[in-house]
Amino acid sequence: MVYSDGTSCLMKFCYTGEFISSCLTLEKSNEMNSLKITVASDSQIKDLQQDFNNRFPFLKIEFFKRDRNSKGENAGSSPIPSHLRIKDISHDFKPGTVDVYEDMPIGELEEKFRDLFKLSVQVYRKSGGLWLETTKTDRWTLKEQNTHGMEISSMDNFQRPGGGIGS
Repeated sequence: MVYSDGTSCLMKFCYTGEFISSCLTLEKSNEMNSLKITVASDSQIKDLQQDFNNRFPFLKIEFFKRDRNSKGENAGSSPIPSHLRIKDISHDFKPGTVDVYEDMPIGELEEKFRDLFKLSVQVYRKSGGLWLETTKTDRWTLKEQNTHGMEISSMDNFQRPGGGIGS
């Protein structure tokens, strides 16, 4: 459905039950098919994370000190605290902008950050109350991952005791 303001409804999940009435709608506009993330040496990690999460609310991006292992995991490495600035974690960093498209595979986005900025990143997908690494589904697009996260999180809310289905 396309509205007069140019937005369109991609997906709408609704459940009306004895205990809840809930709808979750993901909307986009023509301008929201892409996101430009500008990374400067003074950029705080939390600002980059927020920009990404504003566009993909069921995904989050974490920054790591070490590159991923041969399995594609950040084993043994903790996420870098979000209050730090890029200049605090990467000394051979060059500022720039990365264009992020909803049809971009997760693995490509992670590779762009590694190639352009020498930063190791990992995208996580929301799954109910958990955040899961997307290493097994790096070929999925950001849109697919975000939609899947929304579906799982919506179903999880409806399946909790007192939350509808199964109660």
